[in-house]
Amino acid sequence: VESLLALRLFNEESLGGHYAHAALIASRDLRQLDVGILSTRPIVSLRTHVDMTDPDDTGFPWLFSRDCLEVTIALNKSGSKTLTVFNNHFKSKFTDAKTPEARAEATRRANDKRQRQATAVRKLLRERFAGDAYGKALFAVTGDLNDGPQAATLAPLLKDARRTNVLGRRPADERWT
Repeated sequence: VESLLALRLFNEESLGGHYAHAALIASRDLRQLDVGILSTRPIVSLRTHVDMTDPDDTGFPWLFSRDCLEVTIALNKSGSKTLTVFNNHFKSKFTDAKTPEARAEATRRANDKRQRQATAVRKLLRERFAGDAYGKALFAVTGDLNDGPQAATLAPLLKDARRTNVLGRRPADERWT
């Protein structure tokens, strides 16, 4: 999403204003692409992880160029029941490298970055929902993870029995990311 205004206009013009609540925090993406969320339920808290650093990447020192936006949504009127969404857009697989060697190196770096991002999201989940809360809390990791569910880059997120790839429930011709 380019901006909160773009997200709200999309909701109003394309979705008939179905969603009463929207959130987005500007990211570090050079193309000004951000992750955002629309919700029919009230957003009770918002936390950005856009400033989390990546010591293994000397070219771009931030782990999440487009953020891992942590949004907690009230599921009931009192706000006692919530869903926390960790909305992501992981490192792209795209490379414009010209030689096979340069493409292989760019692919390796992108894969490593996505794996570090997946590992960081898992750590955020464990910190946010420590101890027994992890087994009881409602949360979802969403967004474009830029890899398939069997990819080694996403293994840190998918190897835990508490998480499920919900796209796997869709017919094969309806799985698009």
